[in-house]
Amino acid sequence: MGEKRIKENVEFWDWVFRFVSKPVTHFFVKFTKITPNQITILSFILGLLAAGLILMGDYNYLVVAGVLVLIFMVLDNVDGEIARITKKTSKLGHWLDGVVGFIINEALILAMALSIGSPLSLSVGLLTMIAFPMQYLLIFFYKAEIVKENAPITIGSGSLINKIKYLYGSTFFQFTVAIGCFFNKLLWVLIFFAVIGNLFWMGTLFVQYINLKRKF
Repeated sequence: MGEKRIKENVEFWDWVFRFVSKPVTHFFVKFTKITPNQITILSFILGLLAAGLILMGDYNYLVVAGVLVLIFMVLDNVDGEIARITKKTSKLGHWLDGVVGFIINEALILAMALSIGSPLSLSVGLLTMIAFPMQYLLIFFYKAEIVKENAPITIGSGSLINKIKYLYGSTFFQFTVAIGCFFNKLLWVLIFFAVIGNLFWMGTLFVQYINLKRKF
């Protein structure tokens, strides 16, 4: 298992952003005494600031918000990389990193929906806000309470679905939000994730059902 399994399970977009985060990590480790949790808190502040700028609605603010979201994504890798390099990994740090990601995703969705302010944006915003916690709830319930193991859920060996699922996730969402800010297409972002996000958790239910039928 080990390193190979970890690499296979990393979201594609996390892997892409590591090309940027690694030099930033080495700079912080070499020239500062900043801790992983401090980086996480800094990313949280930048994420909230990005949501606030989106809420203001002006295009110039949207561009700045898009940049802040990209920085947030980089720092989201940096905190973990610093923790591993300095051997300061902890359950608290892992929890803090996860909580920050959950809160920022929901804050960005809410900000986009309210910024546009139309009945459509509010409706699809609500659907998108539901989609993300549903995904995590179903996945972790299945692993913690049903199969009681942390192994990835797969459909066959080397399945295309298994590869595609690592293209989707929080990092992909955040990157799409940044692009939506740059092109002032926030409604498209909300519609896309309202559809794809809810289809993802429904597909997760189907995959879990098929796996349970095969194993038990």
